[in-house]
Amino acid sequence: MNIVEQKLSNWKNSLPKEVPLAGLISISPIAYKWKALYRARILREVVFWRLYDLLEQSFDLHQQGHALGARILLRSGFETLATLIYLNQMKTKTVDGALNFHAFSKKTAVLLLNP
Repeated sequence: MNIVEQKLSNWKNSLPKEVPLAGLISISPIAYKWKALYRARILREVVFWRLYDLLEQSFDLHQQGHALGARILLRSGFETLATLIYLNQMKTKTVDGALNFHAFSKKTAVLLLNP
């Protein structure tokens, strides 16, 4: 098995199949009573699943000799990763007090297309 295939397989096995709300509440009953933190967690997991899927398809195309398609999917992967970077920046600004929690909540809703 190729090293890339092995890494993708390990990554897929580490991704959660679901994110139960009860599990998050058990971690922190006070913090997770707000929907914004739950949405941020869901967004994080969705981004990781999408990134895995794009990289897997890109690698498959690369192996078949379709370089252009592989590059397009790889670029989509970077753009997907940018969503996670943006989410982390918003979380940092919220913790630092530069961003209001309600604004953070609205932005997480928009990122999940759930206004």
